[in-house]
Amino acid sequence: LAVNALLALSFEKTGKTGKSGKAGDASGLAGTRLLDHIPADSPSNVAFHEFFPRVLALREGTLLCRLPTGDGELLWLEVRARPIEWAGFQAVMLTFDDVTRLLRTRRQLKRVMETDYTTGILNRQGMERLLRQRVERAVQDRAPLSLMILDIDGFRRLNETQGYAAADRALKTLTPALEKALSKEDVIGRWGGDEFMVLTPRPGPEARALADSLRDLPHSGAFDQESAVTLSIGVAELSGEMDVSAFVGAAYDAMASAKRSGGNRALMAGE
Repeated sequence: LAVNALLALSFEKTGKTGKSGKAGDASGLAGTRLLDHIPADSPSNVAFHEFFPRVLALREGTLLCRLPTGDGELLWLEVRARPIEWAGFQAVMLTFDDVTRLLRTRRQLKRVMETDYTTGILNRQGMERLLRQRVERAVQDRAPLSLMILDIDGFRRLNETQGYAAADRALKTLTPALEKALSKEDVIGRWGGDEFMVLTPRPGPEARALADSLRDLPHSGAFDQESAVTLSIGVAELSGEMDVSAFVGAAYDAMASAKRSGGNRALMAGE
């Protein structure tokens, strides 16, 4: 399984060294072993090296691999196998398509689709995807996971009395304050118009303590009178019998209880 002259042209971007000894000289790569140029220690290539022998045996299939370029970029190749007859033998033809731009565009579109326009954090769609992933991982690893739903008290009244611009300023002031108070393991998203969601790998009591500190943020000096708000926060800890819907429902019910109790407070599910 050797690199042919046409495929070797793709390696010109990679800064690999050919027979001339110069980086970027792909002419010397023709005839070299294909797998030598696809780093096996790259997480993106683990599946390629694992399934490549099977694809060859079946003489059909599609795989992705990546090649590091000389300037630190990544070249993504889609490898397709199909059966052919060659010189009287049953053979397999491998074709390579550069899909780097396609994958980059898809990632950008996904980021746009999952980002809230006003605050710049994850929107509901992005949080729902992440929530499913984190719940599944926590169940498999038997690791703690807690969820907070934060509701801005009186947000509708703020909209009605001071207008959308004032409401947006409150959101844009609150969001970075919340992000600053969270650790890199915590994830925040905008769940709805005046609702935020925080997903944290902390057990229930620690998540409740974090919720209390977040509730106090609007009373700090970072907020002017126009942007100052109060928060009602519901906290739930994932338990073995919960699915995603029950997990969110427990946090939402706790938040609703906090609002019914007068707002400006944090409650744990069941309190």
